[in-house]
Amino acid sequence: MSCFGLILEFIAFVRLRMKYPTVSRPYKIPIGTVGAIVMCIPPTILICVVLTLSSLKNAVVSIVALVIGLVMQSYLKHVENKRWLKFSTNADLPDLH
Repeated sequence: MSCFGLILEFIAFVRLRMKYPTVSRPYKIPIGTVGAIVMCIPPTILICVVLTLSSLKNAVVSIVALVIGLVMQSYLKHVENKRWLKFSTNADLPDLH
């Protein structure tokens, strides 16, 4: 199940690096955007091989968990916009908006 989670982390890593290149980060990988993409390709290929070799049950459970996570993300944004819940933030983190 964590296979899709890892792929989403790689996507977020590259996307944040492209969208906010100058944001202060606790750790910085000294490569550009192309290097970040190239760095994420081998583990992504390995994850795809693992998913291909896994049983159908594992693949279905992973896909269902991914869909639930995507739906929950949209729902939580809606809940926050309606001010039904307030999510706490850390003051030490940079404001990206």
